[in-house]
Amino acid sequence: MRRSIYIAIGIAVISASWVLSGQLPGGTPQEPASAEEATGNPLAVAPDDARHRVRVADSVATSHVQEITLFGRTEADRVVEIRAETNGRVVDIPTVKGTAVAKSDQLVRLAMNDRKAKLVEAKAQVEYRKFEYSAAQSLAEKKYSAEVTVAGDLAALEAARASQRAIELDIARLRISAPFAGIIENITVEVGDLVQVGNIVAQLVDMDPLVVSIEVSEREIGQVKIGQKAPIEFASGQTRTGNVTYVSRSGSDETRTFRVELSVENQQFDIPQGLTAQVTLLTDEVQAHLISPALLTLNDAGQLGVKIVDDKETALFVPISIIAETKDGVWVDGLPGTVRLITVGQEYVRHGQVVNAIDEDEI
Repeated sequence: MRRSIYIAIGIAVISASWVLSGQLPGGTPQEPASAEEATGNPLAVAPDDARHRVRVADSVATSHVQEITLFGRTEADRVVEIRAETNGRVVDIPTVKGTAVAKSDQLVRLAMNDRKAKLVEAKAQVEYRKFEYSAAQSLAEKKYSAEVTVAGDLAALEAARASQRAIELDIARLRISAPFAGIIENITVEVGDLVQVGNIVAQLVDMDPLVVSIEVSEREIGQVKIGQKAPIEFASGQTRTGNVTYVSRSGSDETRTFRVELSVENQQFDIPQGLTAQVTLLTDEVQAHLISPALLTLNDAGQLGVKIVDDKETALFVPISIIAETKDGVWVDGLPGTVRLITVGQEYVRHGQVVNAIDEDEI
């Protein structure tokens, strides 16, 4: 019994000595896990089996049309206040506010009153002056009348004609019409109202084409050109394609932005004024890479970039700039045309560190 105890103690002592020595009988001391542990240099080239393993994928730059997404509002192309050009009492309003009208449609009609009688009188006066002038001409040809008499009768005839035209024009002004096709935004008079020359009777807005106004930053205004096309999505869910028709050359002192206007077809007047619109300006094509946002990282200086592997199996940090974000990933600029991106393990390697890169296609 005592012999068994001594044997067990002996075995335990031998095992402890083996563990503390870190070697097996006949073995060799353990190798450092990496070149960094052996030399103290974090960038030293380690044996292949000791390098950090990273997964890489080839990425090739492709043409990408840059997009600038901005928000604006719809505006009428024209807003005109229709005013009375003669005095009179309102007797008819054949339109109501909010309805569409064509050019020359009647909006308001004023009372005729005694204008028709005045026109009859003016026409009779013209006929009398015609007869008087004709008689004077006949007498002058026979030397029975002086030339000055003929000239006076001609002047009287022209004055009578002018008076007739003035009355006819005044009668025409009783019918107040739309100067262009649009929407009656407001009617400011009622039947029975007495209006004077210059009084506002209606407000007319031109909704075709519709104007979409946006504010473009000073950094991006150089990419906007007259005639440039842009898809537009309205808050109502409708979509249209607009054309840039105006680019301001004077920026706002407060916002440092420039006003840009786009023209949008709106023949049915179905897009109202004051609606929020999302405008996507398509600018010049650039060569860029489409990558996953998960590949983005920061260096010690806080720069945004990605990590790649060069042809010497060295990990490198490359600063990039994001030029567009889509549901498929982010488009970035700043990388070479063809590059090996580190897709897995980028957070565990440093810039300049030699790695063991494994292509995703080989996994």
